[in-house]
Amino acid sequence: MTNAVPPRSIDQARSVAIANRVTSVLAIFLGRMESPFNTDTLDPKQGVELKWDELFQGPDSGELPALLNARLPALRETVLASGRPGAAAAGGAIEVILGLLDSSIGEAERVTRVSGLALGVALAMDETDAPPPDGQRSWAAFELRGQADLLDMLTEQGQELTEDFVDDLRTESGIQSMAYRNGMKRV
Repeated sequence: MTNAVPPRSIDQARSVAIANRVTSVLAIFLGRMESPFNTDTLDPKQGVELKWDELFQGPDSGELPALLNARLPALRETVLASGRPGAAAAGGAIEVILGLLDSSIGEAERVTRVSGLALGVALAMDETDAPPPDGQRSWAAFELRGQADLLDMLTEQGQELTEDFVDDLRTESGIQSMAYRNGMKRV
């Protein structure tokens, strides 16, 4: 057995895996803004990476969570105000990250919030010109099936998560996220 994750983190693993799927739209969308998103600025996806890291290292007491919480709402408003195709999905992805970072709620509530917000991103993708992933009738159906697959992985694993399993979960979530990234490219 390799470094087990504390049981309190199982819900965190659920929420971060779900968030990881939909937030991949951000890199593509932000790269298209008039003032292109630069890698030397705050990357919203750092909020997801922070939560993956916290599974084994504990909560981050540094400045990053506060910085993300302070800057992401304004970035979301800028994204939505841009009027660009895919803005609602990208703005929704920022909401997912904010939900993931919300320290005022418990982990179980975070799972439901992040799940619902991720479905909102999928519904916004359904409003774009991007066709759903192969074999899917809609982005919303794709999202619900993907969330179910990730939750099944966690249920099959049981209460004790290992670093190896979390790596597998992160990989699977990342593979599924490529559909969103590729979808945003078609918008």
